[in-house]
Amino acid sequence: MPTISTDRLSEKLHLLVESAIYIIFLQYIPVIFQVASLLVALTYPGHIVIYAPRDPLPCRCDVS
Repeated sequence: MPTISTDRLSEKLHLLVESAIYIIFLQYIPVIFQVASLLVALTYPGHIVIYAPRDPLPCRCDVS
């Protein structure tokens, strides 16, 4: 009866677990995108992004 060394068995088990985790992760990718899009939709859409936070007049208009 052939025997498998514990190192070889451990390596095979490690590969099996990595494969299972990878497959489970691939199944959850659509869910991750749906949650991200929901969070984006629920954020306040009219917010003003301040690119220069120390600007003394952040609401000034462009020079015309």
